[in-house]
Amino acid sequence: MKIIDTSFSGEQLAILIPSIILILASIFCYTINKTRAAVFLLLLGALGLRIFMIILDPFLNEWDERYHALVAKNMMSRPLVPRLWPEAVLPYNYKEWCCNYIWLHKQPMFLWQMALSMKIFGVNEIAVRIPSLLLNTLQVWLTYRIGVLVHNKKLGYIAALMSALSYFALEQVSGSMGREHNDVAFFFYLTASFWSLGAYLNKPRTIFLILIGLFAGFAVLNKWLVGLMVFPGWFAGAAMHKEGFWLNLKRILLAFLMAIMVFMPWQLYIMSKFPAESAYEYEFNRRHIFEPIEGHAGDWLYYFKNNYILYGNWNWVLMILGVIAFAFIVRKSILKSAILTSVFIIYLFFTIAQSKFVSYVFVSSFIFLFMASGILFLEEKLFDLKIPLSAKRLLIGVILALTGFFTFRHWKIESYHARNKPNYFGYGPQRIDRIKDAKILRDFKSKIPPGYLIFNTTQPIEVMFYTDNIAYFWIDEKDYIRLKNAHYPMAAIKSDQHPIPFYLERDSNMLILDPGLKN
Repeated sequence: MKIIDTSFSGEQLAILIPSIILILASIFCYTINKTRAAVFLLLLGALGLRIFMIILDPFLNEWDERYHALVAKNMMSRPLVPRLWPEAVLPYNYKEWCCNYIWLHKQPMFLWQMALSMKIFGVNEIAVRIPSLLLNTLQVWLTYRIGVLVHNKKLGYIAALMSALSYFALEQVSGSMGREHNDVAFFFYLTASFWSLGAYLNKPRTIFLILIGLFAGFAVLNKWLVGLMVFPGWFAGAAMHKEGFWLNLKRILLAFLMAIMVFMPWQLYIMSKFPAESAYEYEFNRRHIFEPIEGHAGDWLYYFKNNYILYGNWNWVLMILGVIAFAFIVRKSILKSAILTSVFIIYLFFTIAQSKFVSYVFVSSFIFLFMASGILFLEEKLFDLKIPLSAKRLLIGVILALTGFFTFRHWKIESYHARNKPNYFGYGPQRIDRIKDAKILRDFKSKIPPGYLIFNTTQPIEVMFYTDNIAYFWIDEKDYIRLKNAHYPMAAIKSDQHPIPFYLERDSNMLILDPGLKN
């Protein structure tokens, strides 16, 4: 008899339930003004939730996680040569990010992190997700610190609570939504650049100035020039508060130069080493502004209509109240203006850009600061009421618990990761089949000799991740003869949907495999 009606496994619940208990204990500590304990327990709970998320899917997710994982695996041996295929034995079009060889479709920072993780923990799905687990947990702490720097510990805690329980952020950590690990790394470094700015404005030390440029440069090395968002925000904040403007401008330029020193060497390297591929990718990035790439189109209300995916169905009431409260109750004027300006620029830029994708505007730390301001405003009004202190604390605890509940949205996580239901974007084969296929491919490595080229598989990316073989879906007869004459050992996978081509099947030296893959 089940005590809890859930589709999560016992192992998953063994992580989920203690994590929720830690967060509830954190909320209790907050209500009795034990902020240090509240933050500590919140970070432990946030870490537990992210461990829970990275074990949910025992396979590589579509679309992007599997590509990112394979490129990162290939960077383990050659970190300065990002490759999708370990070796290009068949012709390829360098303009097709799904099927090329030198893979410059994303900046390399998050791929290096994943490669390092797999060096330490082995080539597997969990190792792919560990950097996101760590960075997103640290982002909860950074959110708290920004809230403290911009206003006080209460604002920081409430924003951190929402960041810790953010449904969309957790889905990204799991590798299943948005641009997953690429987005997680980008938002961490972007948030870290704003934390460094707040720390610098609070105590003008050279180390914080260096960190602003360092983290902004790392953000660019994840998601290109939008990673520099701290600088227009800082400039706007300084311009709105003219006292010390020229000194601030000098410091902005110094930090900006530091950022350039971080991200520019990679750009110069790839332009020299891979001129055709890098030129195409820079142009591809520019095209996002002027045309809807790969069908990612939407009208000017796209991000406002889809905001519920990022922040929940109730988000607009709290966001509107929160922005107003943030504008009026927050004390640190330059940092406040920098955050408000940055969010405005991000939404304006991606609204104008023709290519739309819901995660482009997911600057969770800043939006949660706004929402937290709205809740803090309600809390302050609650304390004005003439009711017993214990009742006020109970009400605050209930408000925060409900806020966390609707921010977490565990029912969606269960639906998409335990009940075989499509995600928001509707793609991906059946969950049970994907779990079976991943298990088959893990065992596949011990059943096929190294060096064999594998053909007739609809999952070449997964095959190459789980094995040390090169794989392709299709090979025409001309290329087959060329490879055979070059004495490449070859194998072909049986498939009901895709019969083995006759010129492969009639080859007596061809290794025919029937592993029982569902896809």
